Amino acid sequence: MIKWARFRLPLIIVIFIMLVLALLAADRLCYEQALAVEIDTHDGVGTLHVDGQTISLGSIGIPTTFSFAPHDPVIHEYQLDGIDTTNDGDYLHSMASSAYYRFQAWMRDLDGTSRWRDLQVRADGQLRGEIDWPANGSQVALPPSASLNIRVRLQRPEIPMTLKLTAKNRTTFSITFDRGNRQITVFQERSRRSPSKLLTNPFFPLDPTPFAAMVADFLVRTVLWSILLLVLVLFGDTTFFLIRAVRHRFAQPGVPKRATMQTEMNGTGHNVHPHRRYPFHIFHPIIFVALGGSLLFVSWIALVLYHAGPHVSDANAYFFAAKMYAIGRFSIPTPLAPDRFPQGFIIDYNGQWFTQYPPGTGLTLVPGIWLGVPWLIEPLLGTFTLLGIGLIAARLYDRHVAMLAIVLGVLSPFYSYLAASYLSHAVVLFYLVWGWWALLRFAQGEKGWNMLLSAASFGMAGLTRELDTILFVILVLPGVVLLTKRCQYKNGSRWIIPGIVFAATIIPFIGITLLLNQALTSNALITPRTLNLPYDHWGFGKDVGFYGQHTLAAGFVNMDQLLTTLSFDLFGWPFYFTLAFIPIPFLTGRAKSADWFILALLCIMAGSYIGYYYHGIYLGPRYFFENLPTLLILTARGIFTLGSCGVAIGQMICQWFGTRIKVMKSLAPFDISITTGILVTALILCNLLYFMPQQITAYQNLAILPYNHTDLSLIYHPPVHHAIIVTNDYSIYESVLFGLNDPLLHGDVIYAYAQTIPDYTELQAAFPGRQLYHLVIDPNGLTLQPT
Repeated sequence: MIKWARFRLPLIIVIFIMLVLALLAADRLCYEQALAVEIDTHDGVGTLHVDGQTISLGSIGIPTTFSFAPHDPVIHEYQLDGIDTTNDGDYLHSMASSAYYRFQAWMRDLDGTSRWRDLQVRADGQLRGEIDWPANGSQVALPPSASLNIRVRLQRPEIPMTLKLTAKNRTTFSITFDRGNRQITVFQERSRRSPSKLLTNPFFPLDPTPFAAMVADFLVRTVLWSILLLVLVLFGDTTFFLIRAVRHRFAQPGVPKRATMQTEMNGTGHNVHPHRRYPFHIFHPIIFVALGGSLLFVSWIALVLYHAGPHVSDANAYFFAAKMYAIGRFSIPTPLAPDRFPQGFIIDYNGQWFTQYPPGTGLTLVPGIWLGVPWLIEPLLGTFTLLGIGLIAARLYDRHVAMLAIVLGVLSPFYSYLAASYLSHAVVLFYLVWGWWALLRFAQGEKGWNMLLSAASFGMAGLTRELDTILFVILVLPGVVLLTKRCQYKNGSRWIIPGIVFAATIIPFIGITLLLNQALTSNALITPRTLNLPYDHWGFGKDVGFYGQHTLAAGFVNMDQLLTTLSFDLFGWPFYFTLAFIPIPFLTGRAKSADWFILALLCIMAGSYIGYYYHGIYLGPRYFFENLPTLLILTARGIFTLGSCGVAIGQMICQWFGTRIKVMKSLAPFDISITTGILVTALILCNLLYFMPQQITAYQNLAILPYNHTDLSLIYHPPVHHAIIVTNDYSIYESVLFGLNDPLLHGDVIYAYAQTIPDYTELQAAFPGRQLYHLVIDPNGLTLQPT
């Protein structure tokens, strides 16, 4: 009887070859989903067909040339450093010849992104010319005809791309497709001296196909790189094992050492019993050293790079709320001259000032306000969040996966720079992680007080970011129950009283929200955010978001942008390597129930942002920060699974060749995967030696200023007293200066916004006795000029 095991390896190889071929076919199919553009002219009247829209160009005369506006080939939305480098052409050109840039460009196929293809020109219904790949900046002479049809496709649209149609009377029509600003703009220019005339700028995109294909292709290529890593490790470890066998053949005979550690992580946590141990028993002491080092580094970012202050409007609003709550108020009377203190997320309503955001972040920052170290709160929360992620991983898997997940978090630039800010993401993640941990503890048989802790944590998370929390709890609660179903079968009744306590604990947090809404907006069902920005909500359709509309296509644009920046910022690794470890347990058939649950949690939480109109990219893809636990755990799990495959190949070689080569019978396989270790070490060094230093430079003196790396000490430590510092730059005021004010405007220095002489007069009248200074920003730095 022929044993099935004899055909196992060949069958696996055939399956993987078929999978690779299917993925390559899917990759090609995704590339074919380009943005189709068609221009028709009949008797001097032009019409543009694109994105499911028909746009009239009006009278255009007799077209003579059709051209592709030149663009810099090194310019793309996000690249190399994970920051928006679109406008930093000099820097990119200085890097374009480096091996690292060329590798990244090849990996991402930047040459195939934002590229025109398949140009066809028809006159009177007959094909007169076609070009498969029109050159950048090229132009095509059009045949004289009463009826013209021009078709072209834009492959993988990313940066703004422009077409130009020039008529015999020298009138030029410029058509720009700009996914970032959600519009197609059509300009008409009659001569170089005459100004351009905007004909139309409809919303773009409406057709989701090209942009969904870009997201799908990202996932397809990620899986392809996962397979490449798997093949690399199997080949590498096979080579190392054979080399070891040859060396053993000529070495002195002796008793071989047997494997001492089972590398395979089976998702059951059988190596340790973390639910019966404290963190100091689960983790090696080096993990606590790493967490301490991370706390110091993130605190240094907050204090030195960020100057202990907020740098974006959202953070200013949270910081303002914290200072307001610290003096025992949820709102303050509207000050004199309120227009001189504009802030988009601070509401002036019924004679009161208050923030549009829920109170959770501000309340969490209050102890830091009282102690004089508000910048330290979120770094502390972030450190405990990483610890909580490790404890969750230890319960779902084992201590090895848990420790690696913590190390990955400690080394993550995405975590470090966002945890140092005043934004709400680090705060809500702290509450979500510890709520998840407490829920998991109870589900695995621990005491009922864990449900109280879980409810309180989720309640605070709901007061911080309500929609994220609702979705998270809806997913995690049944997921934890299913993962621990054996415990539930034994004693399901133990959930009754703790479940009642859980619900009873959540209710007061809902009541706090309703009462606060009633006090601030005079309607318990209307949040301050809805009062301030009625369009700012999840969903599709007209009047959603500041673009005036949100579509499924625009949601896929956001997803592509978020995934792109995540691939840079999460670990500082080369692009597709970042998420390539996640599919490996699933590709190798070693995925456990916990893997599938965490993957589902990641996909649903991340995918939900397709329904939000804005990508929110600041300090990385911050809307994905709540997915940090799933990303770290699945990556750690993938690394160990990859390593176990390398170990398994050694065992398989022993089985195959043991009967033929005597030395194989006595040679123990590796107990670690050397190739996996080398690979992961190289990726970590790439982050530490290249990406992290670039990030430190990029975020030095972080502020929205017209000149990079300006010394900001004058702003944070002004050499004046009992004064008002005034700027006429609204973006600088809203993002940086507003947050430096005392909520009641009683501070030694007040920061205000003014443009005209009456504005200055209004300030002087509202705050008599204070000297006004104008903040001057130029390439030489910052100066204060008395007014």
